[in-house]
Amino acid sequence: MNGELVVGEEIAVVALDESGRLNVQRTKFDFHLAGAALAELRHQNRVQADDRTLRGWDVEPTGHPVLDEAVRRLGRPGPNVRIERAIATVAGTARRAVFGHLVETGTLTVQPGGFLRATRYTTVRRSADGVRTDLLRAEAGDPTAHERSLIAFLRSLGWLPEILRLPPTDSRLDSLTRSAADEWGPSAVRRALDFFRAPH
Repeated sequence: MNGELVVGEEIAVVALDESGRLNVQRTKFDFHLAGAALAELRHQNRVQADDRTLRGWDVEPTGHPVLDEAVRRLGRPGPNVRIERAIATVAGTARRAVFGHLVETGTLTVQPGGFLRATRYTTVRRSADGVRTDLLRAEAGDPTAHERSLIAFLRSLGWLPEILRLPPTDSRLDSLTRSAADEWGPSAVRRALDFFRAPH
């Protein structure tokens, strides 16, 4: 998998439609970007979290602006934070951080003159086809932690069969889904989405 991109950036690349627009349900998308950042920090042992609570996090820079923005949004470690609140907090700037870094690194370029100011992007160094090729290659071997996390988030978004261009009954889809079954991030995102949709 492309080592330069964090999982949220891979999700963003595959989220663009054929015109280069981001045609998604924004809250769900932003929560998944936030969950991907927190999951990546958890993989790096920079946050301690279970299904319900974020218990602590390292505020030292990670060296990646998307992850550093997530840490900045969390602020200084204090009392335990409900996972729903942590994801909603990080989601506030997750999309800007992800697309900003993709443009800054030349992975995407901004197309001029978007209709009604709707930003359109052109993929330059990474595309949905590249993600698809890497994930299908991973299925034949042993997916990395990055690949398992990406698989889990794409499945949570409902995009995995479409990205891989596989019918729901294809054994490769089942194999990839099983490889990512224990990933923490998507279940935390679902909990956050359910919490904020419910009447309080």
